[in-house]
This record gives sequence, C-alpha cells and structure tokens, in this order.
Amino acid sequence: MGLLQLQTKRGISLDVPQDEVIKAIGACQWWLKGKWLKDKKKKHPIQKLFQSSDWSSDVELFLIGSSILELRKHGTDKKAFLDKRKEFLGEQRGNQVGYLFELLTALLFSMGGNKVELLPASAAGYDLDVKTPDDISIQVSCKVCQPSNEYSKIITYAEQERDKFFAAYKKLGVHGVNCVIERVKSNGSSTTPFLQYHQYKSMIGKSLFQPYMVQSENREMMGIFSKSPLPSNAFSFSRKYPSYSFVLSSPINTEHELKRLHSQIDKANKGFKKVSDNKKLNLTVIRLPHYLSVKMAKGKIEKEFNKGRFTNTSAVIGIQTHIVGDENGESVKINTAFQMIINPSAIVPWPIGKGALKMVQPLGSITTETPAFQIAGQKINNECYVYSDMNESIVVPPGTSIGSSNIPGLNQIFEYKGMDLAINAFKIPSEFKFL
Repeated sequence: MGLLQLQTKRGISLDVPQDEVIKAIGACQWWLKGKWLKDKKKKHPIQKLFQSSDWSSDVELFLIGSSILELRKHGTDKKAFLDKRKEFLGEQRGNQVGYLFELLTALLFSMGGNKVELLPASAAGYDLDVKTPDDISIQVSCKVCQPSNEYSKIITYAEQERDKFFAAYKKLGVHGVNCVIERVKSNGSSTTPFLQYHQYKSMIGKSLFQPYMVQSENREMMGIFSKSPLPSNAFSFSRKYPSYSFVLSSPINTEHELKRLHSQIDKANKGFKKVSDNKKLNLTVIRLPHYLSVKMAKGKIEKEFNKGRFTNTSAVIGIQTHIVGDENGESVKINTAFQMIINPSAIVPWPIGKGALKMVQPLGSITTETPAFQIAGQKINNECYVYSDMNESIVVPPGTSIGSSNIPGLNQIFEYKGMDLAINAFKIPSEFKFL
C-alpha cells in the first residue's frame, strides 16, 4: 500500500457553503439533542462549544457534524452513535476528547474512499474497522496524547507572570507594549519568578523609548520589552482599552513528553494483541500535543520500531493540527501535519507494494512537518511550551472595514472616532483544539 497519500478537499478558513455548515450542525443536534446542547446550566465542553459563536467553535462543530454525516451515508447505523453518546456525555475528559478524535479519524478515512465501520463502545482492542478500495482490512486504534502536567505547570506560571506584567502596564497607563519572555533552558517544573511587579513596571517604562532586554539572575530566562507599532489603519491606540502582547515560552521536557508518547503507542499495541488477526493490518492513529513536533515524534517511534518493539502494530500515523497565518499576516487557516511510520518488525507487515492509503483532510492545508513558531518575528525551531495573551485596541476612521482578526489568539477592539466600539475576538484554541 506504500506511503500515506494525502489531499485536501478545500483550502479555507471557514468559507464553507452555508448549507454544508447547517447540515453539519444539524447532525450534532441529532446526535446530542438540540435542547441539551442549548441548556446554559450544563457545563459540558460540547455545550460551551455549541453556545459559542466564534470561528474556532464553528470549525469544531463542522468537523464533528461532517463526521456523523459521512459515516451515516456509508452505512454506520444509528445505534453505533447512540452507544457512544452516554460515554461521551460523561465527566471523563479523556472519553470526550478521545471519541471526537475517533470521529475525525473516521472522517479522514471515509473521505479518502475507504469503507469505515465505527465500533461500539464495548468493543475491545481498537476503534475502527477500515477496508480500502483494494480490499485490504485495517484495524485502527485512535489515541490522543493530551497536553501534559508539565505543560499545565508552565501555563499556570506564565499566567502569574502575565498578571504582574498587566498590573504594572495598567498602573503606568501606557498603550501598546510587547513583552516576550523566553526560558533559555528547561529545568523541569521550576516556576522561579522572573521579575517582581516593580521590575516589570521599570522595564515597561524603559521600553517606551527603545527596546529593552533583561535577564534573570540565574541566567535561565530572558525578557524583551518593546513598543508595539501602530497599525497603518489606526489614528492611535485607544486610551480606554488595553493594547499589549505577552508571550512566554519554555523548552519542553523532552524525556517526559516522549515517555507519554511511548505509553500511548504501547496501549494501542496491547489492544491489537487482544484481537490479533494475521489477515488484518493494525494501524495506530495518534493525535500529538501541539508543542511536540511531528518530526520528534516520528524519530521516537522509529527508534522503538527499530528495537523490535510494538510488533503487533503495523504502522503509526501521527496527526497534529495548528492555526497558522501566512508570512504577510493576511490569512489564517487550519494546518494539519501528518507523518506515517511503518514498523519493519511488525507481525503483520505493511504491504508497501500495493498502493497508497488514501485519506482526505476536509479543512485547510496539510504538511509533513509542524509549522515553525514565531515569537516577535523570530522563528523558534525548538519544541516549546508557549503561552500568549494579546490585545489590540485602536482608534480607526469611521467606515473602516474590520473584517476578522488574522492573528490567532488576538483580541481586537476597534474604536471609531465619534462612534461606538466594535469588538472582534479570535480566541484560540477552542474547546477541543480542533479535535
């Protein structure tokens, strides 16, 4: 079957025909019941998603609904969805995210021309039965490697630093400040304070005249403070609302993250062992956390395969989704990175000479590498945990077209001279981080 062959159905932000979006959202209502989705007293993530109106929520709902429609069209019966509903509506976050990833994976295979059967919740060993047009049977295990505790610790730490920065920024009453903090090296879960409140205040003040760089006493962290350039379509920064950006990055705990990846591949491999069938291929499709590059994940899996491990697994496909913008900042889209790693030691080897396994990504673009991350215009090639909080509040001439934000994560406030405010929030990531 050769290597993975991919193509896109459409390259979009979300310029999907309206009738397709309506049908997809209708499918979500059919599966989870419209009345329940609209209940504001409930706190399930899918309810928050349904009740939100931002671009990212539309993407999530479109993908979920499209998966349901595609599977129903190709014969998956109603009972298969209803069996999963109880599990999905439970309080276990892993079940919620895991099942949605099953749906997305099923959609990728089905749109690629393969026959896909969604297995019931009680099925042991794997999640999907896939049959290719060449009549090759594949047992698919869907795994989600969710963000780690190490990532959560860094985000909590970053929020504390952001709060000190923002308090100092607000006290000074300035407009348009950038703060980029980079942890030069990772030392596990250390959350040593970078600067005190009064130091943030001093650095912000100095940055109004020229870019200013400061280093922590232990030389572990570096901060760059600078003044934001005023957008070309603005009279000035708003004096009522904040304009700033705060970004903190930290190298990932590589050993810890790769162990977590290993664990997920191992779980899938043990599942395949329970249902061993020498006539079927065993494929693990794993969603990688956004901060672990596809290249690093591929290298780890290849090393394990070359050591003769995971022999019940014929191949692994790593999937990772990001929101990306072009270099000119003129467009935003979804980008999905794919890598397929074939196991040379597998009990059921991948049939390389029998054509490619076809999959279709329904939204955005596809790559074989994780897109480069940029901080203050500089590409960061190393894997990093990243936290960002960005606001832009500007005064613009009446009649200015505001469109939609083209910077992921940026909250924009437009203040028309002599007119009301217009708010444009582009919040990323969404509730499920694009499944």
